[in-house]
This record gives sequence, C-alpha cells and structure tokens, in this order.
Amino acid sequence: MTKRWWIVAVVFTLALSLTSCSRRQNLVPLAEYGFGFCDGTIGSFDVYVIKNRQDPNLFDISIIPVALNAPGDIVSITVGNQNLAYRELVTQVVLFNDTEIRAGTLSTSELAQFDILAITPYQPGVTFLEVNSAQDALCDLPLPGDGVNNQTTTSRSR
Repeated sequence: MTKRWWIVAVVFTLALSLTSCSRRQNLVPLAEYGFGFCDGTIGSFDVYVIKNRQDPNLFDISIIPVALNAPGDIVSITVGNQNLAYRELVTQVVLFNDTEIRAGTLSTSELAQFDILAITPYQPGVTFLEVNSAQDALCDLPLPGDGVNNQTTTSRSR
C-alpha cells in the first residue's frame, strides 16, 4: 500500500511540473509588453511598453489616443516619479484619434525609476514641473506583463 502511494505521488508531481512548465512557456510572449489605460481631461489613451527587438534591455513606449477632447492638440509626453525626477520623451506631437505615437525608449533602469506617464499641453520654454493646465492625462506607466491577462493588443475603441 505504501509503495502504491509513493507511485501516485511521483506521477502527480511529475504531471504538475509538466503543466506548470507549459504554462510558463505560454506566459513568456506576454511578458514582452505591458498595457495600461490612461484617462485624463485631455482625453483617453492606450499605453504600451514593449520590449525592444534589438536590445532586450530597452523598452519602447507606444501611445494610442482613443478618445480626444480636441483632436489636433499639441502635447508633450513625459515620464516621471514621486520624487519629481522626470524625463521628457516627446517635446511636441500633434494628437489624432487612433494614430500611434512612438514616444521613445526607456532602459530597464529608467523603467524601474519612472512610474508616471504625463501627457500635457505643449508650452514652449516651460519645463514639465512648471506646466499649469486644466487639460492633461497623468497615469501609471505599465511594466512588462501589466494588463496582458485581461487585454489583447487591440485598444478599447476597436
């Protein structure tokens, strides 16, 4: 009887380890990107963080305007954190619904440092910390793996 119990335990353990390995392999492609929604007074955006194909230590930031209050607005795109450190990714870009904005690339360390994405009206000669506008969108910058279980690669509007 004890011998039979050990055989059942070994078979169960082997089956469990094989299914967990296949599940891990299925998650690897999903960890190649992260997804998040960004809603603000300027409009709504889909935000993607995508592992760079040439360098796995770099991540491309892609933003797709979904519902803008005023298509044609010119904005700046900045990443920052609670400690008031920031990096401007795009100084000025014109917004149009469903038109992708390739906002730039962040290194692994920058992605760990910056957790806020800010889309603010472009104001010449004004730094990100000085921008004062009623129209903006501030949101969490997704990490690879964020939002991949409940969102496919299509945006909310499609």
